[in-house]
Amino acid sequence: MRYTWMLPCAVLGGVLYAAVGAMPMMGLTIVGFGAAAVVECFIRLGAPDRGDVGRVTAVDDLRAAGRFLTRERPHVLHLVLICAALNFLVTGYAEVGFPYMVRTVLGFGSTAYGLAYGLVGASGLLGALAGGRVARSLSMRRFPMAIAAFSLTILPQALVMTIPAGGVMRLAVLTASTCGTMIAITLANLIAVPAIQMGCPEDMTGKVMSLALSASMCAQPLGQIAYGWAYSVYPAGAVLAVTFALATAMLPPVAHVTRRF
Repeated sequence: MRYTWMLPCAVLGGVLYAAVGAMPMMGLTIVGFGAAAVVECFIRLGAPDRGDVGRVTAVDDLRAAGRFLTRERPHVLHLVLICAALNFLVTGYAEVGFPYMVRTVLGFGSTAYGLAYGLVGASGLLGALAGGRVARSLSMRRFPMAIAAFSLTILPQALVMTIPAGGVMRLAVLTASTCGTMIAITLANLIAVPAIQMGCPEDMTGKVMSLALSASMCAQPLGQIAYGWAYSVYPAGAVLAVTFALATAMLPPVAHVTRRF
């Protein structure tokens, strides 16, 4: 459902951004968040049955998940940390680097950027659809291949931003490679998330997934800050080359963790 809505939203968002610019889109975003907040006020969910445990807070659940992962399932903890590291890289180079390179480095206008961003957003749906078609073969032994594919999508971007090339050529390579990144990361998520869930007993699944989601969410602003600073100090090609090196360096620990599942 999530990825089904991503396609029209990504394409429509790119078209609207190209047509009206940033400020009207910010207004629409504010209205959308406000409407979502109003709808959530009418949602009523019953508290889970915890038996005779008594009052338990979210912090207690996170502590329980941390104790469980460190003492009983360290390989699941390692996978959670790998997913957070991937989120750090993808958020930084795709959400910060892609618009910066298209708009600032290459100097393209909002129309070109809006269309390119729409294609990147739609590629997430393609990755989900592809994952659905081959769901039975998406076991943990495929996880290193997904990470290797992710790292290889960065290499063409690093090369095209380093060697002399025209603006249109660079835009095409950046867009196509970032679309490949979204597909590879979507497949990696479709492998890693079920592996984390199945690696936990039923009473710990929700707690562990909350901890995993918290780690990934905390990695997002860190990636944005780090890449925002890096792009302001170093050339885009150098930042992409370092990203490729970091993604490649993750392959040995990814292979090690995969053998534990």
